[in-house]
Amino acid sequence: ALVDETQYFNITEPIQNSGLVPAHDHVYEIAAVNSVYGGNDIGVISENPELAPVIPLDIKVVKDLIDPTLSVLDRYVTWRVRVANLGPNAATNIVVNDVFPAGLTYGSHQSLNPQNTFNPVTGVFAIHDLAPGAQTHIDITLKVPKDACGTKTNVANLISLDQDDTSSNNDQGSAALTLKPCVIQHTSTPK
Repeated sequence: ALVDETQYFNITEPIQNSGLVPAHDHVYEIAAVNSVYGGNDIGVISENPELAPVIPLDIKVVKDLIDPTLSVLDRYVTWRVRVANLGPNAATNIVVNDVFPAGLTYGSHQSLNPQNTFNPVTGVFAIHDLAPGAQTHIDITLKVPKDACGTKTNVANLISLDQDDTSSNNDQGSAALTLKPCVIQHTSTPK
């Protein structure tokens, strides 16, 4: 190589199948410079795994209505969001979104695990980690206006996690609150 000339080359590292991670190549792009000041400078420019490791597991989201009875004085109702890791691996940074029914407003929440957080503005329930077979939950209390009517359905969806969720058919939970029937007002216009 000439002085101050940069040469690029790749080094490929084969990764064997380990059961959880399929066989793949990990490629490193290398740059080498023959310096005018003597010596060679070598550095890794980038690492580009051709196939990222897959860590399978199954997260299940369930929504329950804890107390569907509304009294005249207490116009609050509580839903529970349960999140379970069905395994076989640990799950980290799990994000579940809770969509409040239209017309209902946030009252309070209580999480089973204080490490987990809930943002009542965005509806994001963030779970730090769940071991295989473990579950956690959060209770979310919403205020129901006196004039509310019809059915109010509360929905929770799995948004993301660090691993690959192998089954999407259990990533959403919902529970409905049935209120008094809505009365539709008919008005007639003069002819």
